[in-house]
Amino acid sequence: MKTSVLSTKSKLALFLEPFLYKKSKTRNSGKVSDEHLSESVGSFFERHFGREVVDYLIDPFVAGTSAGDPESLSIRHAFPALWNLEGKYGSIIVGAILSKLTAKGDPVKTGSDSSGKRRNRRASFSFHGGMQSLINALPMKLEMIM
Repeated sequence: MKTSVLSTKSKLALFLEPFLYKKSKTRNSGKVSDEHLSESVGSFFERHFGREVVDYLIDPFVAGTSAGDPESLSIRHAFPALWNLEGKYGSIIVGAILSKLTAKGDPVKTGSDSSGKRRNRRASFSFHGGMQSLINALPMKLEMIM
């Protein structure tokens, strides 16, 4: 991985996560501890990949997508799929790979319909004139009502 954003140590932590991170006994037993229920996005990723990954990758991503601080957002609510991967497989990377491999033949899991086209489960949208068109239309509609 060629990038100057992360140190060699952090790149190694990303690569070794499947081998070094072990499942939590509380998550495996089906009883989720309060510690895991309320864990922040920052501490979750720090446990798996280290502080540098949180500071240089996770923090900017979370700030840009959720307008939040990774230390104040719950991993369970902000990224439930990752939280579930950890609970099921222990490793985020192993979980992502295995869940993708097991979902290859399942059209529901892969998001494909019978024609082979991919369905968008969470599609984003906008207005033809941009968001300003919504702002312009609201007063006109309100005048019609009053």
